Amino acid sequence: MKDIKYRYEHTLGFSEFRNNTGMHFRILQDGTAYSIENDNVMVNLFMGSIFDEAVSNIYLRVFKSGEIISTPMISKNSKFAISADDRAYVLKGQFENIDYSLTFRLSENTGTWFWTASVENKGADTEVDFIYVQDAGVAAKGAPLNNEGYVSHYIDHTVLGDKESGYVLFSRQNLKQHTGFPFLMSGVLDGATGFSTDGIDFFGHQYKENAEIAALKEETLRSIRRQGEFSCHVLQSKRVSLAAGASAEKTFFAFFEINHEATTSSADLEKVELAKNEFAALPAIEFPEAKASGYNNLFGEAKFFATEDLTEADLEKYFTGEKRNLEELNGQTAAFFYGDDSKHVVLKNKELSCDRPHGHIVRSGEDLFPSDEAIASTCWMGGVFNSQVTFGNTSFNKSIGIVRGWVNFQRASGQRIFVKDGDKIEQLRMPSAFEISLNACRWIYKGAEETIIVTTQCAISDAVLVTNIEVESGKELEFIITNNIIMGVNEYANETVGRVDDKRFTFFPGHDYFGKNKYPKSRFDLSVKEGQADAKLSGDEVLFLDGEFKNYPYATITTSATSQFEIVLTGTITDDVKADANAKKYTAADFDTSIFKVEADAYWRSLNNNAKCSGLDNNSVSKLSEVIPWLQHNAMIHYTKPYGLEQYSGAAWGSRDVCQGPVELLLAFGKTEPVKRVVLEVYKHQYEQNGEWPQWFMFDKFSDIQQAHAHGDIIVWPLKAVCDYVEYSNDLSILDEKIPYTNIEGFEFTDKEETLFDHINKELDHIRNAFVGDTKLISYGDGDWNDSLQPHDPEMKDKLVSVWTVELLYQTFTRYQVVCEKAGKTELAAELKATCGQMKKDFNHYLVKDDLTAGFAFFNSEDDVDLLLHPTDTKTGVKYRLLPAIRGIISEIFEPEQAEAHYQMIQDKLLFKDGVHLMDPPPQYTGGISKSFQRAETATFVGREIGNHYVHAHLRYMEAMAKLGKAEELLTAMEVVNPVNIQDSFDSAEIRQSNCYFSSSDADYNDRYEAQETVEDLRSGKVKSKGGWRIYSSGPGIYVNVLITRVLGIRRFYDDFVIDPVLPENFDGLNFNFDIDGKPVVFKYNKSADKKVLLNGKELELNTSSDNPYRDGGLKTKWTTFRQLLQEDSNVVEIYS
Repeated sequence: MKDIKYRYEHTLGFSEFRNNTGMHFRILQDGTAYSIENDNVMVNLFMGSIFDEAVSNIYLRVFKSGEIISTPMISKNSKFAISADDRAYVLKGQFENIDYSLTFRLSENTGTWFWTASVENKGADTEVDFIYVQDAGVAAKGAPLNNEGYVSHYIDHTVLGDKESGYVLFSRQNLKQHTGFPFLMSGVLDGATGFSTDGIDFFGHQYKENAEIAALKEETLRSIRRQGEFSCHVLQSKRVSLAAGASAEKTFFAFFEINHEATTSSADLEKVELAKNEFAALPAIEFPEAKASGYNNLFGEAKFFATEDLTEADLEKYFTGEKRNLEELNGQTAAFFYGDDSKHVVLKNKELSCDRPHGHIVRSGEDLFPSDEAIASTCWMGGVFNSQVTFGNTSFNKSIGIVRGWVNFQRASGQRIFVKDGDKIEQLRMPSAFEISLNACRWIYKGAEETIIVTTQCAISDAVLVTNIEVESGKELEFIITNNIIMGVNEYANETVGRVDDKRFTFFPGHDYFGKNKYPKSRFDLSVKEGQADAKLSGDEVLFLDGEFKNYPYATITTSATSQFEIVLTGTITDDVKADANAKKYTAADFDTSIFKVEADAYWRSLNNNAKCSGLDNNSVSKLSEVIPWLQHNAMIHYTKPYGLEQYSGAAWGSRDVCQGPVELLLAFGKTEPVKRVVLEVYKHQYEQNGEWPQWFMFDKFSDIQQAHAHGDIIVWPLKAVCDYVEYSNDLSILDEKIPYTNIEGFEFTDKEETLFDHINKELDHIRNAFVGDTKLISYGDGDWNDSLQPHDPEMKDKLVSVWTVELLYQTFTRYQVVCEKAGKTELAAELKATCGQMKKDFNHYLVKDDLTAGFAFFNSEDDVDLLLHPTDTKTGVKYRLLPAIRGIISEIFEPEQAEAHYQMIQDKLLFKDGVHLMDPPPQYTGGISKSFQRAETATFVGREIGNHYVHAHLRYMEAMAKLGKAEELLTAMEVVNPVNIQDSFDSAEIRQSNCYFSSSDADYNDRYEAQETVEDLRSGKVKSKGGWRIYSSGPGIYVNVLITRVLGIRRFYDDFVIDPVLPENFDGLNFNFDIDGKPVVFKYNKSADKKVLLNGKELELNTSSDNPYRDGGLKTKWTTFRQLLQEDSNVVEIYS
């Protein structure tokens, strides 16, 4: 047995370059920049790696016989030398008979640095130019590590100059950092002829398959300013004619400062002249002989395993049965669903057409509550077989690394597989097909001679992942499996300790892992199943071409020639005895991993009550039925393993979110016990001192990590969750449950426990104190649901009222009034009734004008109120806001005529091709300076809530349409956010992953200015809409709840069972399979003027529900009566309505 302490950030052996301003460059052994920093603010968006080519680079391009060929000048193949005075370094190499050198110089007294690319032609006459690339994070170091996309959302890219005078790129971070607003400038001393500002334009979609950079093949960069999610500076130098024997050079410069208060303007061009003067004044410098780094490795040298498209025969062979919801691209099959468990298959032609790569999260855990013992892994279509493997907390307990960026440029991240055939080594990258199941993924690599199938599946009952590699056809092959080990938060963030013998790797967090005192038994085991391939376990020496062990945190498994073997990943953060037992159990030769699929199928069927729509040859019905299990899966990830495909830093419950998605999902399926646990857990995190909640909190042993200040609506959501639970379960005893509080000083739980009813009273006290003046209108605080509208002016916190929050509070108070009446709390019930009466009166007096609510009201005094986000608003420019329009309907604070007026407003002003938008017009962007609101006026990316279509809000619009009985509008609304074959729902939808929830519909704009000028083009569908961030949202749970309880109309309400469908005409004849109380039931829907319900052929005695002021209510019977009539084996409920 061998113990290893792997390298981490403090032991990577950087060459460091500093100057008098605090600029700090950390350079790896091959010349790659690991980080560029000043005062803990990082210039680069991605950390450099010894295994991958850095995003930050300069490319030499040679124009030869009508072809453009290129090479990175910062490369493992370049030779490297540092100047004697440690002020500069150089990389040297040869390419196409051209000797090149790239020299880095750091200014002594400013934040300026230079790259001089020099060439000498040793061959025939030719032409060359250079492409400069610098990924741009310009944010506090931890921010890009948490999420590069989010950081990019707030970077303002400004392009000054033109092709003749030379383009200069400026990027200002609009989201204030600890130093202010960091700022980066890049240019070429004699002028740039082209540029890009986003990595997706530079790399291109095809890079995902062949790792060939699209922009390097273009004669001239397209020079598009894109405010995207991969912020970078790309500049093209002037082309140089290079005669035989001739030399030439181009110098690129960059300037960085940690605070640039003003927005970018032409005044910043002065910095260009300063840079030119600085460069001219640099002293001559000498270098020792440049030497090879010795860090050439498989990730840079190996080719990719070439895959062929699957034939029709192949498709039938691998995916037997009917292909549902088929997608085609250019007449070729691109994706489909099949099987009883709605497996989704993606072919590579679709993957290469999507911005966001196809991915999936698998998880373990039988309990309907988060568990420290649950494992999760993210799988990506592009040859990432496991990544972000976590136990418990998905932010802090990672064992295998994260894959960052969209295009798979970090080839060494996560778990990867190389195929070896003699001397030929190839990496598995883009498969012919990628199959996604709820708890497994399968990659099919059809090559010219061999077909390789890789399957990763996750157990439900234990924290174990198994990856099966099979050579399905062709000769036996050797394999190398690489695993990028983290054992903590981020790559190289802390020391990792490894232990390896002939059979197993075991990894532990090092001494500096900040969670070691909370989870001292953390470990991760990696091994090969016994009795299969002859495998050797080793470190990074297998990866480097020189075969030397260099001590980087990589675990490699090398096999002899084989046709099949399995890799087993197990671990723990709490029980090392069980972890050791699991490692032995699941690697035993006689353990059959096919049980995992049986286990998973049973778990997911039980969880969703065998829900399935059928009975109609109807595309809408088919797509709804297809999406149910996937939305449920996404909702369970959000609830039990909180993170997403884009938002991989999660691990917390948002106090608002957990009271919606998980609660509503579980209640839709009748799972009341876990909802009770959620409610009590949330109330444990209520602050004893003031009755408030954190905005978000960790719910495990990291519960001391939370955001103490919260938006003004957060105080309402826990009480709403109580009402949801009690209305469904009729369990009033929850009010007597005793639970502790949280101490706001140290975030530990108090010894004192009080009843939930006492907790709620403390909550009510806080709400009473938050009313504005003598009104019953709650103040805005730090914001409401729309995070982009956090107030800029601190005075807004107390004097601004969010109309939507008032409506939410009204809805919650009216419901809690009934709870109190049923629980015998008559005095409080009477107070709540009086409060709601006054609240509705104040609502109509202060917040409604000309028949429409405002978005906000600013109380200069009770006699002087300014309405904002209203047709009369002259301050913000926004005239209409969705949230108060729909919550006014859902809460029933609107009179019927008010509900109709707001419905018409939504149809006229806020309804677009892709659904309803948050505001009209959207808040204006003017360079990134906040005037009224923070993110709405500083974000540069047209997406998420800034893009004005946040799907969560659209789902509440669906709920409002159900309330009004607008069946056709409801169906259309459901379809435009159903990812299944979404182009069938609206033709301006861009291609995207079809089996997972996207949290926003992002208009295909390059920047905010373009979006502001062409709103009507988006409304009409002339502008395409893309899918936003995926999975990590309360939205999937809400969608499923609306479908089951509002569209299909199946729900419980206190002691009643309610049947209240809102179905369009083309759903006449729909069947819905849905277990009730553990018994199989088929609900059959029939359009009829004569309302009645038959259970197993017998008409039920029903009453009409009177709980809807806007339309006739549904039918109801007593829950106890209904459940007693259900048979064990089969039931049919015929609904005529």
